[in-house]
Amino acid sequence: MSGLFQVGYLGNSGVGKSSLLAAMWQQLRNASETRESVFLSPKDETRKRLSSAWEELRRVSQVGEFKQPAGTAGTAQTQAHEFQLILKQAGMANHEIASVEFVDSRGGDLVEKQKDLVDRLDHARALLIVVDTPKMMEFSVEQAQDAHQVTHLKDLLEELLDRLPKEAQLLLLFVAVKSERYFADEALDKVSLRLHDVFKPLRKRLGGESGRVTSAAYAVKTVSNVLFKFKRMRVDVPKGTPPAPANCEMIYASSPKNSAPEFADVPMRRIVKHLLETVRREKGWWQSVNDWWTGHDSIEADALKDFAREPDSACRLSDPL
Repeated sequence: MSGLFQVGYLGNSGVGKSSLLAAMWQQLRNASETRESVFLSPKDETRKRLSSAWEELRRVSQVGEFKQPAGTAGTAQTQAHEFQLILKQAGMANHEIASVEFVDSRGGDLVEKQKDLVDRLDHARALLIVVDTPKMMEFSVEQAQDAHQVTHLKDLLEELLDRLPKEAQLLLLFVAVKSERYFADEALDKVSLRLHDVFKPLRKRLGGESGRVTSAAYAVKTVSNVLFKFKRMRVDVPKGTPPAPANCEMIYASSPKNSAPEFADVPMRRIVKHLLETVRREKGWWQSVNDWWTGHDSIEADALKDFAREPDSACRLSDPL
């Protein structure tokens, strides 16, 4: 086994990180059970948490209009969702090739406890940045940057790059959630443009890091039949207050359609592809010889080809970096 790899899981409080991870795992699992040679197997406690989040997500679609649905109230404290990256082939025992932690950070930790968060991500090979699409689209660039803590995210990225081993590569993955409305309006190009503007400070920071950082961006339908939008100012906000994200209520409206997530497996497949590349890039000489002797190396290579093919490009956004 190649050891532990971490995926830093970042997003403002209440954006729906736990719901997204549950949807990504559920959709990838459905595909992996039938055709993939590699799959992510959650450990028992992680499986319980994700199953609970998945059930809460399904309940979201059963009411007409609501404010803050159960399951998106915000992560109370930073926690690790633990998985095993498993290699499988007919006629052979399953083979664990790496341990994977999705480190789900509390929304405030990026600002209040950044040093602790950097220390916690000492094995990070990917950062998944969960983007709140309505907040990004319906407010100014400056307000959206503040809501997504872009300045603090840049500082975190600098610290992680300073600690990244020379042979390692960091994946920056942007996932725009609550994008149902923009899929319906065929307006993902507008989401791409705004993503580009909001995260411009990261692009400036990464100007000389092209060999160490790779990036991608996707939009997903977390709950396909729910249109996420800002509707009104909070009643307790004084009149004349600027319509910043913190001063508004998020209103959700659902319609009686299929509530299954769409495209959530695509960013997860991109993460698995990166992890497979990382395992092959960073394994030691003895592990390489052993994998060649047992045949695991050729299975890994075939699996990498499988995950290199994106099943659907309809959700891909232009790379913001």
